[in-house]
Amino acid sequence: MKINFFTLSKKQIIRLKKNIFAHFTSGSLRTLIQFLFPPLMILFWSIEDFGIWIFLLSLPSMLTMFNFNFTSASLQEIIIFLQKKQINKVKEVFQNTLSLVLINISIFTIIISLYFFLFDINFSVIQNLPKDELHFILSLIVLCIYLDFFNSIFIMGV
Repeated sequence: MKINFFTLSKKQIIRLKKNIFAHFTSGSLRTLIQFLFPPLMILFWSIEDFGIWIFLLSLPSMLTMFNFNFTSASLQEIIIFLQKKQINKVKEVFQNTLSLVLINISIFTIIISLYFFLFDINFSVIQNLPKDELHFILSLIVLCIYLDFFNSIFIMGV
């Protein structure tokens, strides 16, 4: 008795092979870049300047802990309701998710505002940077995080 778990057409097999190859290539290149990035940056900059940039690059990851990603679960619910042809439920889930994302943005804005206005930004790692450049860099980091918030809305809307 022969059991077939996956019965794929020839087109699907070709597409599956291409996707596996693309995923493997993407992961391999990211790994290679991670091995080459630090030595090249230390070569072109000093260790101290490289440490400053590593610190600044880690800030967005640290700040995105305030991004509660509601859109992944909502997107799955939208797909399920679309398959069942329940358009009213799709609209309801989308509106609720949009409200939750806006509340999340508001909470993030309050936390960042409190930090910027109540605390002096005095990290010993970045003491050599001029204050105006530091504020500009931090503003760009916060802007990128806001773009990440809004990106989740756009992904769900598409």
